[in-house]
Amino acid sequence: MADQPGQKRSRPRLGMRGYLFLVIAVVASVPVAILGFVQARHWADVDLATTDRVALALERLLGNQIALEIAGHAKSAEVLAAQLGAPGNLGPDKLRKVMQNHIASHPEQSGAMVVAPDGVAIGNVFASGEWTQTHFNYADRPYFQRASATKRTVVSPRVVLGKLTRVPNIHVASPALDEAGNLLAVAISPVDLGLTSARARAVAAGLPDGRVVVVDSEGHLIGDSADDEPRLRDVSMHPLFAFVRGAYDLRFGTDEIGRPMRATVVPVDLGGLGDLGWRVVAMRPLSSIERHRIRVRNETLVVVALALLAALVISAGVAAWLARPVRALADVALAVERGDYSRLPESTRGGPAEVAHLTSVVGSMIRSLRGQAEILEGLVADRTVDLRTANQNLEGALQDLQRKERRIQEDIAQARLFQESILPVLPASPGLDIHAAYLPIEQVGGDIYDVCALGAGNFRFFVADAIGHGVQASMRTIVLKAEYDRLKAAHGDPGAVLEALNARLIGLFPGNEVLCTACCFDIELRPDGGRVVYANAAHVPVLHFRAGGVEAIHMDGPMLGASRNAWREMLRVDVRPGETLVATTDGLLEQTNSAREMFETAVLPTLDLSRAVSATDAVATILAALHGFRGACALGDDLLLLAIRVV
Repeated sequence: MADQPGQKRSRPRLGMRGYLFLVIAVVASVPVAILGFVQARHWADVDLATTDRVALALERLLGNQIALEIAGHAKSAEVLAAQLGAPGNLGPDKLRKVMQNHIASHPEQSGAMVVAPDGVAIGNVFASGEWTQTHFNYADRPYFQRASATKRTVVSPRVVLGKLTRVPNIHVASPALDEAGNLLAVAISPVDLGLTSARARAVAAGLPDGRVVVVDSEGHLIGDSADDEPRLRDVSMHPLFAFVRGAYDLRFGTDEIGRPMRATVVPVDLGGLGDLGWRVVAMRPLSSIERHRIRVRNETLVVVALALLAALVISAGVAAWLARPVRALADVALAVERGDYSRLPESTRGGPAEVAHLTSVVGSMIRSLRGQAEILEGLVADRTVDLRTANQNLEGALQDLQRKERRIQEDIAQARLFQESILPVLPASPGLDIHAAYLPIEQVGGDIYDVCALGAGNFRFFVADAIGHGVQASMRTIVLKAEYDRLKAAHGDPGAVLEALNARLIGLFPGNEVLCTACCFDIELRPDGGRVVYANAAHVPVLHFRAGGVEAIHMDGPMLGASRNAWREMLRVDVRPGETLVATTDGLLEQTNSAREMFETAVLPTLDLSRAVSATDAVATILAALHGFRGACALGDDLLLLAIRVV
């Protein structure tokens, strides 16, 4: 019909199907879009945090592998040093046999060296068993100097190229000592670091686009998952590889070639061998992380887009289906407007079912969206379960170690109580004032003493120092004290006591398992003081403090438990009233300070006990002088003081 003049032309309007499509599409699509965009960012953050936790676990695994390898080499070096300390083992033929047997028993080692006290190598054995005398000079090596000076096992924190193998390595040095504690040689075991890169590469396989490196104390790369052969590149100027303080560190910075990185850093913990300053760095390029985040986000957005497309298609179909009865009514109305009454509206059976159908469609759309979300959340849940299982395994292993550590500490505490229980009650005498002090460097130690009365005015004193420290040494002292108690009153002089005790130890332990130094002396009280009868078994001197200063009561003697010997000669010394005898161990005389001076030479010659009016005062004066001398330096050995003042 043509428009009449003056009649306004109406604008096109949406039909029922268009309105229904807009309403259903908005209701279905907006929640999908909002949830999709929020989840896209959330899943990217969750994935990054999960990767950081995986990197820390892999770094700790690599650090533990390195620490266990170094600890194993340190123990084998100590075993070789102990064998070299036996008499005659440093001769060329005997040395060759000892070193070849040692390398055969430790196939994991790439070789071993034996170096004389002057620093010149006297023997070298390779993993194949080949033995040579290279005569290389190791006197300038810090690990050789430290092992010689401290007489303890030393691990070199610096990575160098081996003189013979030409591969990066560090060295473990352990001193070999004779029965008197003198340095015979130094056993050196190189720790081959050639497999560090392979280990790093195996660990890095669990880190997408990741790189794992091991850095030494001087900032050199000693292991690199991206480099088959370590080249000891210097990265000390890059903060990304700097020392770590604490259990771990999360860093952002550039690597040695300037690439921006996100890194986690953990230290390599060697336990009782000290801190080498090494650390493990696991890093991923920020560009790779960003690409991964974008990929996760885009994958999520693709899923959201597909869900939106499905929602729109379904919305169009539902709108068309719902609008069909209304359009049929509109057609009927147009027919009536044209004056056609022949067309009647069709019966719409189950009219309310249309609402049920609409509800079913919307519910179907929501269920479709929920299914997509459950699929994505299921992937995250599986990843979380894997990580939780790995953490539980690590926690279980840590708890086992902690239980074993507690059990060991409880056993050590019981051993300390038992060791204290076997120490004697000092006898009271009007002619002697006796006091003792015992300071082990661990909970239990290897020093022991005994004082007993043999009769009126006659006393016997015994001081011993078992080889070693800690629990092993304490077990030796228990055996030693038990055997001494059986013999101490059965012989007339100290030499006979030492001879009988030595024979007993060799009979019980023919393999020299109980080696110790000792001295035994009797004090017979007289009106003018006392007479000392002294016998020695490779022990440090007894200190005689008198008005003129301090003198050493000492004579040579063989070590107990090593070989059968006789103690025929004894030393006799007179002690006046007011004078003090101090029987001690090498823990006092060989204690050093920060300047590497020894107490025996730096303090003892001028030590004055003239103001000490009792044995207790004498012990306190000596300990005060010792602590003032050593300052911040720790005690180097177990310390025993047995002071006897003649009244």
